[in-house]
Amino acid sequence: MASGTGQGTFSRKLRVGLLLLATFVALHATQARLVQAADKNTLATSHHPVTTLNTKMRAVLKQVMRKNARAKALISSGALCAIAIIPGPDTSFDIRFGLFNVIDQSLDTAILDSFHALEGAALLHSSISDPTAPQGGTLTVEYPPDEAGKGPVVLSFTDFDRLESASFNTDPDTYDDPNFSATVKDLDGTTIEVVYDAADPESQRCEGTFAFDASQNASIALITQVFP
Repeated sequence: MASGTGQGTFSRKLRVGLLLLATFVALHATQARLVQAADKNTLATSHHPVTTLNTKMRAVLKQVMRKNARAKALISSGALCAIAIIPGPDTSFDIRFGLFNVIDQSLDTAILDSFHALEGAALLHSSISDPTAPQGGTLTVEYPPDEAGKGPVVLSFTDFDRLESASFNTDPDTYDDPNFSATVKDLDGTTIEVVYDAADPESQRCEGTFAFDASQNASIALITQVFP
């Protein structure tokens, strides 16, 4: 009789233990989903239409090339190398960069640095998602590693020729908040540097800085030659 009672008590304790374990696992999974959802950049990226955004960036590019006085002057002088665009609105959490090569050289490397963004408080890029390579070429993420970035974006390309484009999303965070939700406007001050024909020490190096243009509903960087 005592043995039967002991076995019954053990069975009840086992069931309770398994129930508590299942509850703990469920709570942990829910907490993880809530933490991820708290980062609106990650949430926006998981739902966005990549093709639509890429088309929108191309429309902005055409307007900049045709109507932006500074861009037209830089094209005339030969100083414009590339144009980078983040589609708006300025309050959007969907941070998708488009990079368009406008010169007759192969763009090999791009470095995106948001140290001066967020009004000088700095943003870092923790991850890259949904990359679109140049047509017929490749896009390789050199940095950041998966969801572990603590600074800039470094990308390398092949066959990124004139009038080709590449695009990608990033998750911008702050150094103290890995779930920070950055807006397009927060990226103002981000610099982008590009290197052409990297094997040639005399090939062009170019640089630009993002600023939101309300007339185009996009953040735009005109990337101009700084070397040679």
